[in-house]
Amino acid sequence: MLRPADEGVRLAVSCDDGVTRFFGVDEGVPGLTYQRSLGRVEGRALSLAWHPAGATLFSGHSDAIIRAWNASNGREIYRIDAGAQRTLQGQ
Repeated sequence: MLRPADEGVRLAVSCDDGVTRFFGVDEGVPGLTYQRSLGRVEGRALSLAWHPAGATLFSGHSDAIIRAWNASNGREIYRIDAGAQRTLQGQ
């Protein structure tokens, strides 16, 4: 998942080991430049999406958790349990 950044273009890649890694894509420079990794999570990442402002990255995982990450410091901001089951009262 690419996003423009002040210093160039940033690429977020989720790997099978549960880690999302950021790479820089610099114009005129071949290849990618490793920047940082987010914390390892249980479950394989299935999707990534940048917030339009570019400061937050969202990741959806096979453990049914959607995580919001601060792209600058790599810390998890919050999570949404997409697998939580809700029942109506009386059912």
